[in-house]
Amino acid sequence: MPKINQIQNAISELEGGAFQKLMDDFLFKKGYSQINSIGSVIGSNKTRIGTPDTLIPLDNGKYVFVEYTTKENDIFNKFSDDIDKCLNKLKTGITTDKIEKIILCYTSQLSPEEIEKLSQKCQKVNVKLKSYDIHEIAFKLRHYYPSLVKDHLNIEVDTGQIIALDDFISLYEKARLATTLKTSFHFREFEKDRLLKSLLENNLVVISGQAGVGKTRLAIEGFRNFIAINSSYKAYCIFNRGVDFFEDTRCYFAEAGDYLIFVDDANRISGFQYLTQLFQTKRTDQNFKILVTVRDYALEKVQKICDNFEVADVIKLSSLENNEIKELIKAESNITDYVHLEKIVNISYGNPRMAMMATIVAKNNPTFEFTDTTELYDKYYSSIKNDLDNLKNENVLKVIGVISFFRSIDQSDTELMTLIKSLVNISTEDFREIARQLHKLELVDLFENDVVKISDQILATYILYLVFFKEKVLNFSVLLSRPFFPRFKQRLIETINPILNNFDFENSKKTMSSAVDSTYKSLQQDAPDTPFQLLDVFWFLKFTEILSLSKRIIDEMPTDNEQVDINELGTKTSYFELNSYLSLLNKSQYLGINEIRMSVELLLKYIEKQPKQLFHIANLLANDYSFKYNNGKPNYVVQQTVIDEVIKYCNSGKNDCFFRLFIVLAEKYLNTYCNIVKPTRDDAVNFLTIILPKTKKLIELRTTIWSHLFFFYKNEELQKDISLLLFRYSQSRIETTANNIIEEDQNSVLTFFQKNFSPSNLWHCVVVQNYLNFLKELNISHSNFEGLSQFNSNDYKYYEVIKREEYKSNRITQKKKITTFFQAFTIEDYKRFLKAFSDTALYQAGERYPYKIKQGFSIVLEELYERNFSLYICVLKELSQTDWGILNIDANSSVNQLVSSDCAMTTFEVIQTIKSPQKDNWLACYYIHLPQKDIKPNDLNNLITLYTTAEYKYLTVFSDYLLKYESIEKGFIIRITEAVSKKLEVEPIAGLLLSLLFNEHTEINKTLIPLFVDHIEFIEDIYIKVDMIDQNMDYGGITFSKFIDNDKFFIDKYLKNQLTTNSFSRNNRDYSFIWKRNDYIDVMKEITINLFEHYQQGKHLSYTSVQCYKYFFTLKQDANSQTSKEIIDYQKKFLEEEIRSGINNDDYMNFLFSVIPTFDSKHQLLFYQQVLQLNCNARLFEALLTPLFLTKSWSGSEVPLLQEEKSFYESLLPSCNSIALLEHKQFIENKIEKINKDIQIEKKRDFTEDY
Repeated sequence: MPKINQIQNAISELEGGAFQKLMDDFLFKKGYSQINSIGSVIGSNKTRIGTPDTLIPLDNGKYVFVEYTTKENDIFNKFSDDIDKCLNKLKTGITTDKIEKIILCYTSQLSPEEIEKLSQKCQKVNVKLKSYDIHEIAFKLRHYYPSLVKDHLNIEVDTGQIIALDDFISLYEKARLATTLKTSFHFREFEKDRLLKSLLENNLVVISGQAGVGKTRLAIEGFRNFIAINSSYKAYCIFNRGVDFFEDTRCYFAEAGDYLIFVDDANRISGFQYLTQLFQTKRTDQNFKILVTVRDYALEKVQKICDNFEVADVIKLSSLENNEIKELIKAESNITDYVHLEKIVNISYGNPRMAMMATIVAKNNPTFEFTDTTELYDKYYSSIKNDLDNLKNENVLKVIGVISFFRSIDQSDTELMTLIKSLVNISTEDFREIARQLHKLELVDLFENDVVKISDQILATYILYLVFFKEKVLNFSVLLSRPFFPRFKQRLIETINPILNNFDFENSKKTMSSAVDSTYKSLQQDAPDTPFQLLDVFWFLKFTEILSLSKRIIDEMPTDNEQVDINELGTKTSYFELNSYLSLLNKSQYLGINEIRMSVELLLKYIEKQPKQLFHIANLLANDYSFKYNNGKPNYVVQQTVIDEVIKYCNSGKNDCFFRLFIVLAEKYLNTYCNIVKPTRDDAVNFLTIILPKTKKLIELRTTIWSHLFFFYKNEELQKDISLLLFRYSQSRIETTANNIIEEDQNSVLTFFQKNFSPSNLWHCVVVQNYLNFLKELNISHSNFEGLSQFNSNDYKYYEVIKREEYKSNRITQKKKITTFFQAFTIEDYKRFLKAFSDTALYQAGERYPYKIKQGFSIVLEELYERNFSLYICVLKELSQTDWGILNIDANSSVNQLVSSDCAMTTFEVIQTIKSPQKDNWLACYYIHLPQKDIKPNDLNNLITLYTTAEYKYLTVFSDYLLKYESIEKGFIIRITEAVSKKLEVEPIAGLLLSLLFNEHTEINKTLIPLFVDHIEFIEDIYIKVDMIDQNMDYGGITFSKFIDNDKFFIDKYLKNQLTTNSFSRNNRDYSFIWKRNDYIDVMKEITINLFEHYQQGKHLSYTSVQCYKYFFTLKQDANSQTSKEIIDYQKKFLEEEIRSGINNDDYMNFLFSVIPTFDSKHQLLFYQQVLQLNCNARLFEALLTPLFLTKSWSGSEVPLLQEEKSFYESLLPSCNSIALLEHKQFIENKIEKINKDIQIEKKRDFTEDY
């Protein structure tokens, strides 16, 4: 029986008191917060006499009266009497002007005529009437309030996965694998405050961290705090029962209002996408906030799902400190003795869940000795192991082991089940039966009795260890046999990593080793490519083999003698992957010193053979071999070995590129911080940036680096790179700098400066002063070094005064400083100032922020212009003789200053002396700002010559300044446009110079047609060419519309270009302007005919014509705006007429319906209904439906999109209820049937998605 019928039957059987309680609860859910059940007896389902049955006070001081009845007959007269009583002040004590509404609830039906009569009775006194009959009540309960159906009617409507917070906690506590949430809140006050703030400011908040770090506990605390101050929100939690809950989301989140949804462990929720898609499908009267927890290893995947709909704010939780773990244990248990506390701390690695697991084990087993996590897992999961043993079936462990390996298995997948049968030798029927037994034990989830999925990842890791390593129920070698390997290579990696990290490492390694050895030998003979796949997984077992194979590859490799530009070393960081076994060499960093040394030597030999790969090997050595932490202590053996090997190759003199390689590595290894890789309890890592501690090994490494850097500085070709390294070294972030290490370095560095740097070299002064300022910020004294003051030279003082310190000074402050410094300068002083920068040493050496110098220099000129104009001119002339370099200044503002001072002639003379290529840019700016009164006849010709000969990058875009030249010579704008148009043939990008001609906001555009009245075709051609380059030109189509008004053939010309050049795909124009024209029907008719003619030519033109046509129907504005609604009405009117006139032309109809997907479903339905009314051709109807969902796209689950498609077809069915349309009806029903199958397949796929 359908659910709706069950609900209606249950309602009809309710007695009066039970019905009133149901409806009072219903009205409360509807938003009426003050329910006074006058006609209900407290604590029972009995009723008592009273008017009204329920009284609801409103915030505005008025009231809502509610009357109920379960009578089946004569309910009209009953309600008529009830309304009379409600409106009688003597009966209620309330005047009618205080009654806002009367609500009638009944378990039968009233006729429309009866409802109208009751409404009129209320309307006479300005009171509203609302009635709920049994059908509407059942529908509302079924689709919006399934919890009421369960509570009052004892009918299960939903899957029970969308629940209140208290229910979530209760169910969580009952889960066999959960540690309790009923603890006090500890240590996360900062994160709690941040979470509340984030929930207030964002719609999507994600809490990320390793398993057991306290994500759920923090989320619950934040959830409660948010609701406490935002009572209008309807709050729900998602409790994972392992079944599809798409329909639940449609029920619970269909009404208007604000919702807060908590999703715990989103990476394990099948159908999490259904929730994130609420952001996309929500109505204007809805608002959703979603709080998510996710394990760190799955954060990127969950973010990717979320980011398609809403950008998430991510809060990352780290492990607790040891002292916090101790406080947690003491607070939540009676364990206080030092020995047990220390053991639990040591075994938990800062993980609260692991600590609580250990606490539970310790409380239940006071004599239990903690040694490693293996024992802890054995004890913690002992009850589950007992349950598995009690099934007394030797295949149980095999089955749960296989499920744990695959994590989810579709038992209807014949190929996979055949594969599994070969692994465990169990029939499909027996496998299914055992899976059902495991489901009853709550160890696996089942979806529609087909898809089985392990319920907890930590449990899965333990089961895999138990099955393959401890009890060896299954031989590990079967996972390496064909066809499992290499097909499930990634799954194998994800299996062994957490086992090696969490359990008996040596025993696990030993089990793997024998299996890998035997498999490797057989693979070498049978499958030449597969040995690499095996070594890629088990490199830690077969590294000598990897070294041997790599050497053979390099030895047999031909030498590439092509020259490499080693100056680019360190600048190329694109992705690169070494071939085959060489890609495994970087794994040596996790092994011993000998493996590291041999691997690095092989990589350097590879550079000798393939110099072009130098850039990539440099990045590999700099990043993959950088500082790591092992067992809590930094290990510098890796970096020392790399540096020593590179130095050997430098000293060998074989290739200069090794010197550059050394410099790149030196810069990386001189960092005083590194990333800690903290161990986690699952297949994940947690990165933290920390400052390196000063140790003897680290100082030895740095001494080696510094001494060889300074030695290599003797090579002039390396001086620029080494000085740049020193400059960047001093730019380190203070918060990641170790003072004691820098202090240890300073003697070597400062001694090097004294011996090798010159105070007369500005760049040297910059590097030295930068380093001294670095020491000063770290409070490190350098008073023992004399002579460093020389590096505060006059040239450096120039640099210092014009350099803008970011975040420390604004432009006004800097200008005051510059004015004070330069106010007494003579022309000779300025010459010295310019000379300090004239060799561009600072620029060439790689000043990190050259814009600071450029900006400062522009302020120098600005200040001088305001203070002493004649001196300003002299300085400009001096500047014009330099190569500009780093002192490149803004031509536009400088020229504007000059010409506005009535110095047009002087300006021109200065520009003519400029030696730099920037001269053309200054000339272009000169003609922009040249006053009309100063324009001479030859200026017009010179301007055209400039735009004919100069490079595009030095010219300025046409704008209104051209009008002053047009006023002197009519037709000048045509002449200069023609000059630039010729430029387009060799430099198409130059078309951007003309884009402002077509910008509606310019004055020149307003007179465009009169200016080109005799050259309309020419300017139309220019428009089309520029349109191909500048996608935002004429965005609103104003100029386009002018051309349509002036030339009826313009549309044909424009569309032909769009189709032949495929320009429409890059077009960003908003074509709504066409629909705003009074003659839009004629214009769109012309466009439609033109594109349809191309469409009929077939092949590529059919596709491009359709795509181009869609652009004219695509709205750029908000579809809900009044303008958009009007445009949609015009589009609908146009298409309806075209459908009516072209209904018998199948090709034309197919073309028209290619744009139907641009409309919403409501309008789409109308177009297809029109076709059904006009033409009974079933084949045509089927063809017209094809493009509707052909180009669908989605993120996350496809289920909502399929459901939308299904709903559309269902809405078409009523239009096919005639004999003439039986074929159509059958086609649609078949479509719906197929979509239902697709929905089930997609739901299954959603369920089987990995954690």
